[in-house]
Amino acid sequence: MLYQNFNLKSLLDLRSNFYTYIFAYFKKRVDQATDDADFVLDYAIKHAKTREEQEAVCSALKFKTDVLWVMQDALYHAYINGHVPPGAFLPEDFNDRYIEN
Repeated sequence: MLYQNFNLKSLLDLRSNFYTYIFAYFKKRVDQATDDADFVLDYAIKHAKTREEQEAVCSALKFKTDVLWVMQDALYHAYINGHVPPGAFLPEDFNDRYIEN
């Protein structure tokens, strides 16, 4: 997956001025990640009493992060690599801002 090849925070810093509409969601997520982790830990401590329940909480968290990474990979592929699927959002000035790699 693409996310294994770069640091998300570095990527956001590099591209944030260039594609702010794409990265607004992920910038917010970077700040919310700690809150999410605290929530999951608190939930697991209070509600997941058995090993099976604890593993279910971990599986749900892993699924959530996998979905977020897939979303980020898709946005990166579409708007950074320039492979926007037909019918997807395309900013009016996309062609002016898109740089071929």
